[in-house]
Amino acid sequence: MSAADDPAHRPKFITELKRRRVVRVAVVYGATAFAVLQAADILVPALHLPAWLLTAIVLLLALGLPIALVVAWAFQLTPEGVQRTGSAEEVAHAVPHRTEAWLSLRTVALAAAMLVLGAAAAWLLKPGASGAESSAATTLAVLPFINLGAPADLYFADGMSEAVRGKLAGLEGITVIASSSTRAYRDSQKAPRDIGRELGARYLLTGTVLWAKSPDGTSRVQVSPELINAESGTTRWQQPFDAVLSDVFAVQGEIAGRVADALRVTLREPQREQLATRPTTNLDAYDAYLRAESWLQQAELGATTRRLAAAELRRAVDLDPRFALAWARLCYASMGAYWYGEDRTEPRLRSARAAADTALALQPDLPEAHIADGYYWYWGFRDYPRALPSFERALALDDNSAAALTGLASVVRRQGRWTDAVAYLRRAVALDPRSALWHRELAITLLMTGELAAADSASSRGITLAPEPVGSYVFRARILS
Repeated sequence: MSAADDPAHRPKFITELKRRRVVRVAVVYGATAFAVLQAADILVPALHLPAWLLTAIVLLLALGLPIALVVAWAFQLTPEGVQRTGSAEEVAHAVPHRTEAWLSLRTVALAAAMLVLGAAAAWLLKPGASGAESSAATTLAVLPFINLGAPADLYFADGMSEAVRGKLAGLEGITVIASSSTRAYRDSQKAPRDIGRELGARYLLTGTVLWAKSPDGTSRVQVSPELINAESGTTRWQQPFDAVLSDVFAVQGEIAGRVADALRVTLREPQREQLATRPTTNLDAYDAYLRAESWLQQAELGATTRRLAAAELRRAVDLDPRFALAWARLCYASMGAYWYGEDRTEPRLRSARAAADTALALQPDLPEAHIADGYYWYWGFRDYPRALPSFERALALDDNSAAALTGLASVVRRQGRWTDAVAYLRRAVALDPRSALWHRELAITLLMTGELAAADSASSRGITLAPEPVGSYVFRARILS
């Protein structure tokens, strides 16, 4: 036996730690705590338990360690039960001295098993851990929810699906296809596999909406969402919701949260708080906002739709002056009217500036507010250095924003930064794959960088999506010449 193994040559305190099995307890406690934390990290979000519970478990485990060590020092388990651990002198007189290893083989094996089990649980069960379920590969398309109510309620059903899409787009780990591409699949009879392939989406979120209105003025919202694996066509998650109209925002957040959980995307407390956010406290203001969004979807029809949208948005902010999203969209609608020559007046610019400032003051981290601010400087003044940071901030807040990407692409292209414009446009068409406009713009930009084959492919795709514009054929002929 070496001098190091001889109890006579060890410091008394270290000898006592070994004799009282304190080190053994510490090792087993640490391994067990690791396994408990891994299980809690999985189960707390999966079971929709409050996020503070995980913090409480960490604190309890931290507080428990010194308690366990004190108990291990003071007491021992014997055939006669738990007894106070005697001093070295008492034990020496009572029991013949016997040397022990610092850690028994059984203790080491138990600790190793706990560590392996915890690590395996983290690898196999933790959201986004496995390659097949990696959240980075989770691309989702939210299709327009089917309206089961009166035809006049279609805008409300569209608003429900768009609100859920917007909440999901704000979460890390999910790529969400732009609604301008998914609208093409309203009432589509195509198979999920075909829709998923055309949109580049692995999952589809579909649903039905019924706005049930009672004669007494009260109303309820009944929503039945369904998450589908596009490749297999199987249902990943489905749950009906039935709530009073005043709870519509809670329903939207709950659906988005359940979809994220079904996709095994971890949501921390800030993300869950974000899902629960109400854009307004005034339901009439929200109704006006939804009507305005319905008009803005038809903005390519010209001035009439923009005027109708602006009127509804003005009504929304009059009803709720703190409705930041409505203020942002009011600025965007106003600048659209200015850019396309429908109202190129100074009052229009002043109104748009006031709307953008109000939105930014009310909600500084609202992506739509920064997009509106970017278009104010771009469309109103062609002030690219001032527009660029606004679009960049919007993209930083929502990396699923095709609007921010196309704004960036338009600005940097006007600055002569063709390569950067191509990069932004490629990301934009990935998020908005059915946009003929952005495929054409990508083709134009690729032509400027000399990528003729890629330009031809993008141009061809744009023509396939929208074969009517004659200019698309002229441009493609230029590429091929």
